[in-house]
Amino acid sequence: EVYLGGWMAVRALFTGCYPALGHLLQNHYSARFSAHQGACSAILSPRLLRHHHTATQPQQKRISEIFGRPDVPASKLVAQLVQKLPGVPKDHEDVGVSMEELEKFAGWMFETHGERLNKLSPRKFE
Repeated sequence: EVYLGGWMAVRALFTGCYPALGHLLQNHYSARFSAHQGACSAILSPRLLRHHHTATQPQQKRISEIFGRPDVPASKLVAQLVQKLPGVPKDHEDVGVSMEELEKFAGWMFETHGERLNKLSPRKFE
């Protein structure tokens, strides 16, 4: 279930191009903050799902159905799954990333990769 849930969360936003949005963000987050890829998935996947909920409702509904809880948002189910994982960072603070650093990272990602992010994203970043 852990691997299926993680895979579904990361690939939920896949739009026909590689890498998927989640993978692109996680690679840069990992490199910038020296965070393990698994930690990046745990930290970012629920947030990406929540951000794109409206634009990806059919795909996220499938994730919720796979979890056996079709009326619960996929982002919440993935976040709950992450909370059960022992030894896996669950939030930015768990890997030493402050809100200030996160804001700088988000700005840098948008400045340097905004066009690519929005090509991969069903809901544009502004």
